[in-house]
Amino acid sequence: MTVKEQTEPARDRSTVEAEVRRVVARVNSSLAPFEQVRKFHVLDRDFSMDAGELTATLKVRRTRALENFREKMAECYSGHEQVK
Repeated sequence: MTVKEQTEPARDRSTVEAEVRRVVARVNSSLAPFEQVRKFHVLDRDFSMDAGELTATLKVRRTRALENFREKMAECYSGHEQVK
């Protein structure tokens, strides 16, 4: 594996997080404080049927998705940090 291949996912992830942060800031500017997104987390992978998070018709199985990403959800609901 080359150095470029090793750093590519990190660069893509930071680009995605920056874009999500920009969109959240734009949307939050038109919302009341109690409606605003305060935290978010970009997952390392998409939801999948193999992991049980999607049905055959690609609907989200919320219970399984919450179970599989329990730690990430706990981080989002802990404390009162703002979106950076």
